[in-house]
Amino acid sequence: MTVYTNKTGKMRLYDGTSGTPFYLELDFDAGDVSGAIGPKRPEEKPLMDRGNLTTTSVYILGPEDAYLEPIQVTFSALMGDHVPFGYLRTWIRIMNGATASINSNTIVSTKGSTTRNSVTTPAFADASKRTCDIEYLFDGVDDGIKWAEVYIGEDQAVISESAEGSTLAITAMCYGAVSEITAFTSGTSVEA
Repeated sequence: MTVYTNKTGKMRLYDGTSGTPFYLELDFDAGDVSGAIGPKRPEEKPLMDRGNLTTTSVYILGPEDAYLEPIQVTFSALMGDHVPFGYLRTWIRIMNGATASINSNTIVSTKGSTTRNSVTTPAFADASKRTCDIEYLFDGVDDGIKWAEVYIGEDQAVISESAEGSTLAITAMCYGAVSEITAFTSGTSVEA
């Protein structure tokens, strides 16, 4: 039996460039990824016979708001003067409406690229918000997960300082599909 550890995982952020998307691989992530393996579902609500449990009592689906509710994904990256960390900060600014590019590459939003419950996810009310896809894969095995249409708010990227080093802890929100992957999506590194 093999036990996956934080030493065997890699994470990439992907943009929505058609054909060959740009990606940023986090070389110094802290190995603390956390996120659901599937989207939320509507709640089952009991329907009783005038408040009594009888043989005609059933469950009905509650409101479908759950299909659009985001899924929380958290991770952190070690801060330093290495290039990927600077690109990560710029990537987050772009997700929040900045017009910057990374290494002369324009980062395109992934919003509206997937479905939930067979319906294309709607656009944000705030048109300046952008999303990316996050893929997490264990090295040496064909096992991973993809969170699509993930928004990273600048207020959800928090700096924490300690004796071992400073980290940027990120709480992101996944608005798109969640799927299993066996390999990273083919793309072009923004570091190239």
